[in-house]
This record gives sequence, C-alpha cells and structure tokens, in this order.
Amino acid sequence: LKHLAHVYAKNRRTDDQALAVFERLAADPNCELRWLMNLGMLYIMRQDWTKLKGLAAYMERRTAKK
Repeated sequence: LKHLAHVYAKNRRTDDQALAVFERLAADPNCELRWLMNLGMLYIMRQDWTKLKGLAAYMERRTAKK
C-alpha cells in the first residue's frame, strides 16, 4: 500500500483511487506524516473542507500526544 501511495504521490494523482489509498494509510494510528500531508492536499484540491477539518483535528491530537 505504501509503495502504491508513493507512486500516486510521485505522479500527483488526485483521483478517487488515490484518495482511497491515502485514506487507508491514514486509518493506521502509526501513519507517516507524509501520507497525512498528501491526504490533506487531496482534500484541499477537492475542496472537501469537512474532511480537511477532521484531518487537521486528528493531526492536532496526534501531535499533542508526543
């Protein structure tokens, strides 16, 4: 899954398939920050402000724990 995400990020894919891959990675509590940032950029490009807001709140909670 990470390899596929890397390929999608490198090719700057923003389609539904790419979104699904990044969302699956983000579901892992130990997800690397770079995948979360890619997911956030996809939400911005799609103007999905509700999901972006949720992701931002998740990232705030995650960094507060460290």
